[in-house]
Amino acid sequence: MANVFWRFIAQQHLIFFLAIAFACGLKFPKFGEMAADEKVDTPYGEFKVVTGLLVVMIFFITGMRIEVKDVAATIKAPLALIVALVLILCVTPVLSIAPTHIPLAGVKEMGLGFAIFLAVPTSLTSGPALVSQGAPKAATFGVLTSIASNMIGCFTVPFVIKLVFSKTDVELDAVHLGLKLGATVLIPAIVGKCMHVVPGMSAVTHDFKAALIMGSNFFLSLLVYVTVSKSAAAVLALGSQQLDYAIAGAAALHMVLWLMNLFVWLLPVEKDFRRAVWLLASQKSFAVAVAVIAAFDDQTVNHGLLLVPVVMGQLVQLVLDSVVVGCWRGQDADDADVTQLREVMVQSQQKKEARQAASTSKSSKPRSSSQKPRSSSQKPRSSSQKPRSSSQKPRSSSQ
Repeated sequence: MANVFWRFIAQQHLIFFLAIAFACGLKFPKFGEMAADEKVDTPYGEFKVVTGLLVVMIFFITGMRIEVKDVAATIKAPLALIVALVLILCVTPVLSIAPTHIPLAGVKEMGLGFAIFLAVPTSLTSGPALVSQGAPKAATFGVLTSIASNMIGCFTVPFVIKLVFSKTDVELDAVHLGLKLGATVLIPAIVGKCMHVVPGMSAVTHDFKAALIMGSNFFLSLLVYVTVSKSAAAVLALGSQQLDYAIAGAAALHMVLWLMNLFVWLLPVEKDFRRAVWLLASQKSFAVAVAVIAAFDDQTVNHGLLLVPVVMGQLVQLVLDSVVVGCWRGQDADDADVTQLREVMVQSQQKKEARQAASTSKSSKPRSSSQKPRSSSQKPRSSSQKPRSSSQKPRSSSQ
């Protein structure tokens, strides 16, 4: 029983991490506020030391998780990869325009937070984890597609968000945002991948892959804690109505993503790859969304309020997609039972035919043995003829 509990915690640890970090940020905001205030001036603007370093660690670990075999497995399914990247980076971000025009309980940041969440690439940890459970044959495909889309997203996301926010009163420099994402997302991921040149590092990253994922999610939860702590008063001022709107909006938008990606079931690829593309195209990266929020000027928008719809979106997509994956696993189990039943029936039929053949061969053996005495009984007859032939000789002599 204890093993089952800890296995469940290991699989769903991100939900617990996020819930604890969000609650601690509201209840104990002091340390998070101190961490959020640490800033350094750079030629490209202020760099938030703690939040920036947390983002760097998240994507450094992400780069370490990239393996050569993942690249080889993904290249074997080029159509699935191309469709997934187009959906993740070009098609689904179009939906981010809608929340900016929908007032959610009069809170501007609610709509903007959903817009940011829809504009970013696919999930880095929960998406590939669900793919490995619901589409095992496409597990490595899910990992590399997720990482590749997030690295390419460093160049596309700033301009998508710039376009989405052009109709709002929030000013955004796309080039500045792109440079920040490149410094905190793209470069750390490349450096993490380059760590594989160190002797023995590839074996370490392979053996401790689960621990690396958990470590990345731990840094992500710390980032949530710091961001929520900075705006704890504004978040606590939200009523239950605003939170209900956030949960309902997250569920509705995720189902719209499901519908937008339904056509992937017509792709001429294996079932597991169709499942992987559909799942990854319907999920969004919580880590990149938080990195984008951290890059905003906190004098323009409230970071904590921007984070509320992002957290709700992450939790809702985890729950809904986990239900779908559970249905897939149940269906696969039923198919496996049917296949096993057919194999048992075939084996029983083969055994029956073998027994019939054995019984037939046994019944034919006595007949063949009964013929042997007859053949032996004929021998005396042949020997009895010899005296007759010898008895004829005297007759011939008397003549």
